Amino acid sequence: LAAARDAALRRIARAQPDFAQAGQAERTARVAALAQIPPAEAQRFMSAGANLPGAEFIRAMHTAQRIHAALERGAR
Repeated sequence: LAAARDAALRRIARAQPDFAQAGQAERTARVAALAQIPPAEAQRFMSAGANLPGAEFIRAMHTAQRIHAALERGAR
């Protein structure tokens, strides 16, 4: 999960150079808008730890997949 999150955040930072300097709330809002997900879901994804229970892990990976898909659509 950490690798998927970090990869997504690196790709966003490349596309939006000011992303890394933005505050946590602004980064969360940008991720939510990019992936068209609720801000709360983006926040959970960005702050997820390594030891999530099964259902939480699956939800976080689904969010990661949605974010990566949005990044792929934007790259075309």
